[in-house]
Amino acid sequence: MNTSNDSYDLRHPINDEHANLHACAYAADADAKPYDDALSHWQQAHLDTRVIWRRQLTLQDGMSVLLAAWQMPHLPRWEWEAIDLRQDRHLCGGNCDSSLAAMRAADAWPALCGDEFAVLA
Repeated sequence: MNTSNDSYDLRHPINDEHANLHACAYAADADAKPYDDALSHWQQAHLDTRVIWRRQLTLQDGMSVLLAAWQMPHLPRWEWEAIDLRQDRHLCGGNCDSSLAAMRAADAWPALCGDEFAVLA
């Protein structure tokens, strides 16, 4: 049995908490400004009574992914999630203190998977 952390495929992390810690740490370290141009590819949408922020991209292996960020009613934290659109399955997710941090955490997810060249779909 190989116990090296290098052998883990980050698309299937040990658990969501593990991936969320890395993504939120990346988002916090990125020192983004509130109107950072890197976030201009996020679009606002409505789902039920919630406002969500979404971004669709394609990974190098052809996987089409939806990144989403939203705030649950009456809760101070923002949720984020990466979803495989073809198989309609949860890939990763977590929560952060602000909408900006949640979007940056979701944006960080492809790079954490080793896919630094994801393109907007």
